[in-house]
Order: sequence, then C-alpha cells, then structure tokens
Amino acid sequence: MANPGAPQLTCPASQCDHQTGGNPLLTPESSDTWSVGVVLTPTFLEGFTATVDYFDIKVHHYISTFAFATVEDGCYGDNSTAATQAFFCPMIHRNAQDQIWGTGFADAQELNLKSLATSGVDFEANYNSDLADWGMTDSGSLSINLIGTWLDKLTTTESNFSAPIECKGVYGPTCGTPSPSWRHKMRVTWTSPWDFALSLDWRHLGSAKVEDGVNLGTDANGNPIPDVADGHIAAYDYFDLSANWTLHTGIELRAGVDNLFDKSPPVLDSNTFPVSGPPFGNGNTFPGVYDSLGRTLFIGVTAKY
Repeated sequence: MANPGAPQLTCPASQCDHQTGGNPLLTPESSDTWSVGVVLTPTFLEGFTATVDYFDIKVHHYISTFAFATVEDGCYGDNSTAATQAFFCPMIHRNAQDQIWGTGFADAQELNLKSLATSGVDFEANYNSDLADWGMTDSGSLSINLIGTWLDKLTTTESNFSAPIECKGVYGPTCGTPSPSWRHKMRVTWTSPWDFALSLDWRHLGSAKVEDGVNLGTDANGNPIPDVADGHIAAYDYFDLSANWTLHTGIELRAGVDNLFDKSPPVLDSNTFPVSGPPFGNGNTFPGVYDSLGRTLFIGVTAKY
C-alpha cells in the first residue's frame, strides 16, 4: 500500500522500481494546430531561397507517463491534500519494508495526461552558386543549407492537480530532455567537377537549465543553490565532416567524421539530483540530445547495377 504520511521514499541511486506498459483504457489524443508561413525568393540574390513558418500546437489528453516526482509529491509532499493523495497514492506500491524497490514499485504505465502546448518559428534558408560566378572557373559549386527552430513556448500540464510547467530551455524529471529556445543545423557543401563532394555540418544547441522545483541543495542559511554544475547546460556546438566520391557509374564511396573536435557531452548527476536519470537520460547525460560517444568515424560503399 502507498501508506500516506510515511517518510519520503528512498531508492538506491535514486532509481526506484517502476512498472511500465501500455493501457487498454487510453483514449485518442486530440489537438488544435495552426501555422502560417512565407517563402522568400529575392531577385537581387540569385540562388537564395528561404522559408519562415510559425506554428502553434496544443495537444489534449496527450499520452505519456507521470514523472515520479509528481507522483511522490502528490502523495507525500508537504502540499499534498486528500484529493491529491486519493489520485496519486494508488500509483505507489510499497513492499513489506515500506520501500518501492525489490518487490515494491511505482506505476508508470501510459496515461492520458492533461495537455501539452508548444509554439515557435521554423526557419530554412538555401543558397546555391556556381563558383565560376565568383571568378573560380572549373571549381565546381557551393551550396549552403540552414535549418533552425526558435521555440516560443513548450508548456506541460500533467493533471488537474498540477500547475503548468514551462519546458522551454529547461530539462528535468517532468520536462525530460533539454529543449533549447534555439537550435540549428547548417551544412556547407562543395561539389567539385571531379565527382567528389565535401560537406561541413555545424550543429548548434542552445543553453538549458534545470526545471523549476528541482532541489539542487541549500547553502548554510537554507537558501536554494541555483548555480551548480547540474543546474545549467551551456550551449553546444558540434562540427561534422563528410565526403562523397563517385568512383564509377553506380559505385559511390562515402566517409566522414561526426563530432570532429571530440566534444564531450555534459555530465549531470542522476543520483543526488536525479535530473538526467531514466527514462529521459542515461549514463549521467542525455545521449538522445548530445553526442555521448565523442568523435565517431564512418565509411560506406553503395553499389548499384
């Protein structure tokens, strides 16, 4: 049983046991979506095109799982009420030792949560030019592609008992992986006249901070400590180099290096401050967002007959 009023739960390495799975009682999500965009093809800049698209999306009864911190606070938190206990406590199953690891567990099955809303602007720009126009004859062509997104808001409301949480530019047990306010990918490609192409990619992820409500410790006076390593991730820039070479009709060789400068991912605590633990993070970082393996090489051949 959940045993409301018992001490807050403790789990090895801050990882309690969870029972996950589907739910036959799920209902379909619904959403309200609208967008508006513009396409730019200026005559004064030959070879350049751009698109700008604003989007606004709200998903009702979105399918996800409650963050464990939400369930724990709703059942045992200082501000929990009879209503929140009746709602959240049935999701917690303690064992005979009042623990939720081993034979104890917390329900983490998929549910219809309240709402998820996001809005922002998508950008894309393309430029193509023959290098002969720049006075470099017989040198091939140059193309530039930029795709970026500016996030205006990303608001999660888990239930009627939960206040909306703004997930723009933050990460944590409710918001999950970092959602920076700005991210982009820029690719510059030189296509030579010798069936050879070389590309350089620039991947940029804006900075992010831990979501509100996550306790990162207190100072000697009991005041929250906001500026610790686990409370902020600086902006990240990755550079990738790749090449394609048509060796023969139908035979193409490709090779490259991702994360050219071997930039290490941010290291975040998943024990004392569980900001990067499962299901969103792993290995004290967010491998779905940052390059956790460092520099990687690839090579491949495609043959068509």
